Amino acid sequence: MTPFPSFAQFFTAIWNRAPYPWQVRLADAAAHGAWPAWITLPTGAGKTACLDIAVYCLARQATLPPAERSAPVRIVFAVNRRIVVDEAFSRARHLCSCLGSALLTPDSVLHPVAAALIQLAGSGAKHPLEAYPLRGGTFTDNSWARTPFQPLIISTTLDQLGSRLLFRGFGVTPNAQPLHAALLGNDALLLLDEAHTSAAFSQTLRNIADLRGRCLENIPLPFHAVQLTATPPPDAADPFTLNPEDRDPQSCPALSRRLSASKPSTYARVAGAKGSKRHEKIAQEMASHATSFLDAGHRRVLVIVNRVATAESTAAAVTKALSQRSSSSRQSGGAPLTPKVAILTGRMRPLDRDAAVHELTSTHQIGRSDPDPDVPPLVLVATQCIEVGADFDFDALITEIAPLDALRQRFGRLNRSGRLASSPAIILAPEDSLDESKPDRLYGSTLPHVWNWLSASGPTIDFGPDAIERLAPTGSTLAACLAPVCDSPILLPPHLDMLCQTSPRPHVEPDVTCYIHGFQKPNASVSIMVRRGLDSSPDEIRDMLHAAPPLGTEIAEVPLYVAQEWLRTTGQSSSIEADDSSDGIEPASTRRDRHSPSPIAISPAPWRFSRDS
Repeated sequence: MTPFPSFAQFFTAIWNRAPYPWQVRLADAAAHGAWPAWITLPTGAGKTACLDIAVYCLARQATLPPAERSAPVRIVFAVNRRIVVDEAFSRARHLCSCLGSALLTPDSVLHPVAAALIQLAGSGAKHPLEAYPLRGGTFTDNSWARTPFQPLIISTTLDQLGSRLLFRGFGVTPNAQPLHAALLGNDALLLLDEAHTSAAFSQTLRNIADLRGRCLENIPLPFHAVQLTATPPPDAADPFTLNPEDRDPQSCPALSRRLSASKPSTYARVAGAKGSKRHEKIAQEMASHATSFLDAGHRRVLVIVNRVATAESTAAAVTKALSQRSSSSRQSGGAPLTPKVAILTGRMRPLDRDAAVHELTSTHQIGRSDPDPDVPPLVLVATQCIEVGADFDFDALITEIAPLDALRQRFGRLNRSGRLASSPAIILAPEDSLDESKPDRLYGSTLPHVWNWLSASGPTIDFGPDAIERLAPTGSTLAACLAPVCDSPILLPPHLDMLCQTSPRPHVEPDVTCYIHGFQKPNASVSIMVRRGLDSSPDEIRDMLHAAPPLGTEIAEVPLYVAQEWLRTTGQSSSIEADDSSDGIEPASTRRDRHSPSPIAISPAPWRFSRDS
């Protein structure tokens, strides 16, 4: 009989490479019930491997009674603004596939793990491990809740997880809402990735863990809430982090190469980029730098901006600049390679976004550290949607100035694998972003502080993971350079007493979105369905929509004022320039100490769509 593998053997059998030292240490600690509340690792250090660790620890403890297990059956990986790619779900599916195959292969290294999990799932179970996505814009499969015994991984957004934890699951019937809350609040490991981007929900998770701990003697099932981030808050107690072995080029060359990668960046002010000229000026400047990077031999250039309108203007400017180039890159055979200009924003319909991501990963291989020689050059223009959950690797970066924590995320997409000796970048600051008398609509008064810190650092600054750890400001200077956040209300037992009433619901109850996104001003948005074939009479269109109701994948959600302007101008594309908003974050004026209802998605009756990241 095949002996139960060590974590290193388990990991190697799945991924054909050895785990990093920190992953082995965390697996050993978690197997003994010591999941840390905070895991603070740099971007690109392999935090998603926490899924592998959780599955392995569950298999090791599968023979223990539930009250003695410290490894939960349900593993939930949640992240804010997961718009571009669901790396966690892809990883979970691969784990499921490997363990499913190993169950039928007794001599496999993974067979004891698969056998332990299938035993835990109980009689009639077909799979050792299952994986489910819970996020907006896709079909929601609630079959994960059919049994409390099946080991599974759920990849989800904050809205889906938070609403279910608090008995108000989006898209869940009132009778099923308590069931979902019970399954996610018991025998569950909740992993909140990039916790610094979701401060309000981070606070709520800590409140939930605290409330649950007060009555631990009555709830023997294991529960852990673990937060993953590269920039923990000052009150993060005893975080799990890297040690010298992880940085040693001899014992851990792959991780050491990622951490020591050099990412030198210059910075420049864009004069005249203010008012009505803001988007045009910064777009022209970014297009100039993008073509320069391409001419210098960098095949994959990433451009990140803060507003949707800036992204559209920049993509148009880059396209125009490339068409005017006198020379072009060539393949070894002499055929011209025309650079591709692509745009990615959170306002795209899920159908269009998925198609764009598929082309980027298949044709341009942006998920690979070493693309094939004949892959055409690429300039990808994106908004904040690419900051989180995108395992992409670019050769050069042009970014609009942003808070320091956002900049670190953006630089995580540059030379991600550490394959290049050096990868250039430039940070561009529009003139109006540096005006201290006029706080930025998205980031408040943060950007001038970031600019002052950059200016004091010299003409260039290295945003490599190790380098930025040494160069980053501390104390009050650091606090001023971070993105403004909104606080969550304190979750008290009386609030839970009201929320757990689901059928009928109480006349007065807390707004769960405040616990997910914090106190915010109302910021109405409208869901717009885009579908061909709706050019008939109003009666025929109504009949078609009743026969085939709108799907989440067809829906683009935009601010209400943008939709109103678009309708006033009969849908002409130039009106979209009125969109001065961003992806995935609320304006700074709606955050920090704002006691008002949270945003509500508005959809035309009789079809409604839940708000989601």
